[in-house]
Amino acid sequence: MCWNSASAALYRPWSSRLAAGVATPPFSTTGTEGIVTLPVDGHLSAGPLAVGQGHFAFVPRQDLDDGSPLPEDASALGYDELEPGADYRLVMSQANGLYRYDVGDVYRVVGAVGATPRLESLARAGFQSSFTGEKLTESDVHTAVMRVLGSERTGHPHLCSVPVRDTPPHYLVAVEWADVHGALNVQDTARRIDATLQEVNVEYAEKRRSGRLRPLQVLPLVPGAFGRIAERRFRQGAAGAQIKHHWLQKDSAFLDTARDLVRARPGT
Repeated sequence: MCWNSASAALYRPWSSRLAAGVATPPFSTTGTEGIVTLPVDGHLSAGPLAVGQGHFAFVPRQDLDDGSPLPEDASALGYDELEPGADYRLVMSQANGLYRYDVGDVYRVVGAVGATPRLESLARAGFQSSFTGEKLTESDVHTAVMRVLGSERTGHPHLCSVPVRDTPPHYLVAVEWADVHGALNVQDTARRIDATLQEVNVEYAEKRRSGRLRPLQVLPLVPGAFGRIAERRFRQGAAGAQIKHHWLQKDSAFLDTARDLVRARPGT
């Protein structure tokens, strides 16, 4: 059993090879704040709302949601008012003392189990990057990189995209550059990822054509770099549960750390 939704869904090809032929039902959507969904059947990525675990309310997600706290007077819906296919931010109240807590997580209604909505976790609210309206997501980045490098080269993909504020701004993709990448030219790889990202995200393509975004860059890292970064954060006092890999990293300090682990390659 493992998480199969949100960014964890991007690991499915790898996990299916790791445990070939093994059924992997979705783990319950659970946090310190409380339990939200529970697996009850063979659905690949979603479970019904755990209606007996607290009081849950839902605020329709806005297209330009930047992750800021919801207004105190935000109008919320009950779980019996949700629309199939719609996305919502979760607000919960719990017996542990939380009252109308803005969790910051976004869920999509993907069906129902009886009268109970089946919810799939999408992402943290605002967990996208948008310098000029491109609204780049973790899925966009992952798809573009995997199309160019191929899963046979990356296996368990160790990569991360970082928005770089500049004039004009651009994106940098840090990739663990292992020997299996062969003689790939880093600059050419960056051009190919940038072109593929334009195919994946039409808004990114428009901003690139208009010059509001510079071309994407690739930062080749030594194998095991992301593990070293996580270990460094742990030694600095971060709790293990807080150290999570993000395909789209907004923390500028990450880039400073990553630059210490650059692997020099021919053609960089």
